[in-house]
Amino acid sequence: MKPSRLLPALALAAAAPLTAQFVPPLPRQPLGPGPVPRPAPAPGQTEPPPPDRPPDAPPTAAARGGVGIGFQPDAQGRLVVNEIAPGGPAQKARVPVGAILRAVDRQPIDGLSFEQVRDRIQGPIGSTVVLTLETEREVLDVVVQRAALGGAAAAGAGPAAAPTPGPAGAIGDLPAWLRTGARAIYFAGTATLPGVSTQLVPADDGSWVDGNGRRYREDAVPSTGGGGLNQYDFVHVAPDCIAANLTSLVYADAGLQTVTRANVMAMVGDANGLADLWLPPAKLRAMAEQESPGQRVRRTRYPLLGRTFDAIVVQTRADSGYQRYTYDLDTGLMLVFSASSTGAAVLTPNGDRAQTGAGATTIATVMLRDLRQLNLPWADQRAPQWLQDGQRFVYTGTLRNSLAEGLPPWRYEFTAAVQRRAGPAVLAQVTSSVDYGTGQAVPLEGSRVYGPGTVGNLWLDPSKLQGLQAGTVIDRDPTTGWQIAFVGSDGRHATIAEQGPLDQQSYTYDLQSGMLVATASRQQQGPATIAIDLQLAQSPR
Repeated sequence: MKPSRLLPALALAAAAPLTAQFVPPLPRQPLGPGPVPRPAPAPGQTEPPPPDRPPDAPPTAAARGGVGIGFQPDAQGRLVVNEIAPGGPAQKARVPVGAILRAVDRQPIDGLSFEQVRDRIQGPIGSTVVLTLETEREVLDVVVQRAALGGAAAAGAGPAAAPTPGPAGAIGDLPAWLRTGARAIYFAGTATLPGVSTQLVPADDGSWVDGNGRRYREDAVPSTGGGGLNQYDFVHVAPDCIAANLTSLVYADAGLQTVTRANVMAMVGDANGLADLWLPPAKLRAMAEQESPGQRVRRTRYPLLGRTFDAIVVQTRADSGYQRYTYDLDTGLMLVFSASSTGAAVLTPNGDRAQTGAGATTIATVMLRDLRQLNLPWADQRAPQWLQDGQRFVYTGTLRNSLAEGLPPWRYEFTAAVQRRAGPAVLAQVTSSVDYGTGQAVPLEGSRVYGPGTVGNLWLDPSKLQGLQAGTVIDRDPTTGWQIAFVGSDGRHATIAEQGPLDQQSYTYDLQSGMLVATASRQQQGPATIAIDLQLAQSPR
């Protein structure tokens, strides 16, 4: 059955006209908690010690756990992260696939055997390990909390396996706010302040020459910064699986009033926590106050959003930077995250000599703006029985740029591959690719959770749309200005639409199978409108 072309068009025609505004380059990664660049030691200093263990981590334990990473040696024998156990500790800590493992707890692994590396990564369940990972862009220190895992993933150095069912050592019941359809929104901002105004880069054709005849290129070092909103939508909430989508929205105007969508990524946890966003209140209350050179834990009264929270602040510090988390003791929700790190020293001119100058300092701040509940008509829907792990949804169509007049549209493909079912939700690997007329597609991979607590699902229970009138506004977000609306039905298909100040996206469902059969999006980027129109090309059924 071919989807109706009327409904996507109707969804877009019903939206308000878009106004042309400047849109800055969109960040590839969301701002906020997660792996942060490792502060480089200042000249003459040694590497800072690994971060202290959490004060509530058991000093000894009979049971040993792992981190849920699969490593694969490359041609040079280096261990490369090639697999992450879904819902495991490494995924919660946002360990990047493709990164090279350089050290464990700041101890280099060069010359160690596979088994020795595995033994270093393993440790008592609940304790943490610091993994130093090198990507194409930076070196990261990622703190991962060990957990009980099944299969080879327990070792932390072999083919990754899924964690054992159930939340090992879950603490208490989930708080009342933490349920399917909850939405938490944070302001997120970052700024990089250079230590010098000019950096010297060795170059054979450089115009700057020092007293010894060495040539350099002079590069200006500007200050940079950006800001936006991090929107966390809780798609499915149960003790054994808490799944959410993180949508990054960036500001598109100098007044910080208008946001546009940058990207979406999945987050998966359980009753033990969801990355750095939420921790069980009982676990936070059990933390003892602490004051040491590397870590500080203290309780405080924290004013935010017109009220005062009973909070706990956990701060870790190294020679060149710090990270600070503030949590609400009643709900376990992160209230504020802040961090600062200084990069490696650089060369800068001083007369006719090249001297060492300070590296750039990056400052990040994330602060809670809103916590609310979405009342979606399909919030209690179940996943269809035919939905299974390994199934693929493939959508094909076109991408158009309104400024590329006279050029044919580019071919666009979107694939969602189901990796894991969790009750009424699924975790999927998503891949979008564009062929700009060269015959070679440029892919971009990510992850997303589909289920009852979100919009744009791969399926929708048709019975949940009964009684909705065309044009009904399902939700209007007071922070982002986005709204969700029921566009209407032609008897065979029904369309749901999202609309923001600069973005519009519609989702059209077959009313017999409930499957998503078409989607259309429009995004204003400066004077250009980017249009993507897709239809289901490969059904999993």
